[in-house]
Amino acid sequence: MKYKYKGREKEYKKEYYQENKDEIEKYKKAYYQKWKKSGKYNEYIKTGGNKEKCRKYKKKLREKVLSIISNGKIECTKCGCDKIELLEINHKNGKGNKERKEKHPFNLMMSIYKRERKTDDLEILCKVCNSLDHLKRKYGELPYEIRYCKNKR
Repeated sequence: MKYKYKGREKEYKKEYYQENKDEIEKYKKAYYQKWKKSGKYNEYIKTGGNKEKCRKYKKKLREKVLSIISNGKIECTKCGCDKIELLEINHKNGKGNKERKEKHPFNLMMSIYKRERKTDDLEILCKVCNSLDHLKRKYGELPYEIRYCKNKR
């Protein structure tokens, strides 16, 4: 049966779910009740589930994606800021909002990580440079200048 749907696994899963919906729902309900009675449910709720594990995974994935886009040197291409919390992915030609609406940001990062999406039109900018880039694209050349200085304290 799998060969019938080769390359169309999503279609197969949808059809299978529609045909066996009642049985699947019964199984899910029974599994949930068994899990809840085992005491693991309360432990899971108290610890916050896998939130911390997910947070760490997303942080590592983001760092890897930034590294892929910037060819190993993770810093702002304009000012040289290297604080990862301040860095953002910028679309050089605009259209980032359009892509974000079509694809969830996590899926975009996964496609970059898996090398399914090309990164020619992407660059790494800090929040300040990214905002400045957006304003220049929207209003043209700006009548003021932004200077960067690193405070050494």
